[in-house]
Amino acid sequence: MEPANEPAPSDRLEPRARGSSARSCVQATVRHAQAIADGPDGAVDVRRRPMPLLQAAARLAMGPERGITVLVQPSGDAVAVEDRALATMARTGSMRASMAVRIACEDASNVEPQDLRAIAGAVQRGQCPLQADVRATWSLQAVGDGVDLRAEEAAVALPLLAEAIARYAAAQLEESRSEITPPDPVLMERLLAISGSVLIRPVETQVWAGFLEMGVCVDSQGRERPCETTLLYDRPSGTWHMEP
Repeated sequence: MEPANEPAPSDRLEPRARGSSARSCVQATVRHAQAIADGPDGAVDVRRRPMPLLQAAARLAMGPERGITVLVQPSGDAVAVEDRALATMARTGSMRASMAVRIACEDASNVEPQDLRAIAGAVQRGQCPLQADVRATWSLQAVGDGVDLRAEEAAVALPLLAEAIARYAAAQLEESRSEITPPDPVLMERLLAISGSVLIRPVETQVWAGFLEMGVCVDSQGRERPCETTLLYDRPSGTWHMEP
């Protein structure tokens, strides 16, 4: 994804426990928007850069577990797609989807029409799609300018957070996303372990000759708190570090 010539957005990931009588899951929301800068006349200029659902789903599907992704379209129809087709859709934008649900199975033939109807029905009723199929491991829903992730394991959120931060860094450095190495999942786990909330704001981000310095607010109580830790992206080596 080529960054636009505009101020970069902030990213927020807020995992929190969600329970039900049938299954429990972790919920996380990633916002990739709210680029705010002073305009030439002193006015506030707000621009948005969304986190596309298909691109986020394709990123999560790159994990080690085999599976099929069910895409629920705005019309309510659902279709099961293999990972290669999902990657193509994410790259070309050839399909619109409001929800993506990951099913642990070998191939699309293992997802029968009644399975698709059950997942689509759960989405239409506003229910957690993980309840619709015992094989479902995570779901992504488009919410405004971001995506809402529900998963059985908190670790599923780590590559999504890494992707969001890599996109943020690319926008700040005015480089292609493909030129930025995403942070390691272990580093993301350390970051989330502090409070379960991550907020990165342009006002606390500095671009230097050899590295990108990003102040990170990890206080789950609100957006107005100052940053408590720092992420550093070393530009020559493409490596990430966290301080303190």
